[in-house]
Amino acid sequence: MLILFSVNICILVSGQDGIITESDTHIFWQPNNKLTQDDFLGKASLDNQQIRLCDSAGVCTMACTGLFAVLDIPKRKSDRRHLFEKAYFAPAFDKINSYSLLCNDSIGVYKQQIVFDLVEVVARMARKELISIQDSIKGIGAVALFFKSVEARANKNLDKFIDTYTFSVFILKEEGAWEKWRTQVDEFLDTTNEYATTPEDCYRFVKNAPLSKKYIMAPLVVDNLYND
Repeated sequence: MLILFSVNICILVSGQDGIITESDTHIFWQPNNKLTQDDFLGKASLDNQQIRLCDSAGVCTMACTGLFAVLDIPKRKSDRRHLFEKAYFAPAFDKINSYSLLCNDSIGVYKQQIVFDLVEVVARMARKELISIQDSIKGIGAVALFFKSVEARANKNLDKFIDTYTFSVFILKEEGAWEKWRTQVDEFLDTTNEYATTPEDCYRFVKNAPLSKKYIMAPLVVDNLYND
């Protein structure tokens, strides 16, 4: 499905100084920062596939979204005995690759906002899982050991959620489907604020560098340990 495909084409960019959550090309998820028509800067090619999607499925506005993830570790090896590693997750909306075939498609933007919020859902699930792992193991290195596994599970869940959302809203066009999804996503977000993406999480990707000079991006990460 095209919405699912768009998740995989986003590009990491550098940013500016200060705690900011948006760059020239990306918007990173924050609770009060909702997408608008003006955020969809991509130029649609108007090829047959895009026209068919707009005419038959009502997908005239397309958001390119994805989950950005990175692990930072202490720069000095001596610090790795007492400083915890830091994992960052942030939902990203790619303005350059997101497009709208219509001049005013408020409902289409609203439906794509749900897609963006679904990325925040899996980001919170990933943070909760890593915190649980760290609390159970109670040692430095636990986050580094399971980071890639948690990220892989998050992306698998994201694929499943977007597939299901796309099928019910755009393929089957079930009555009240996107309103139902909006309600369910809002309920989840309202009850998981302790795991919400913070401005610092966003800025880690805008800056494209560790937030502390004591840290570096992990040069090697343990591969996925899960079998699911």
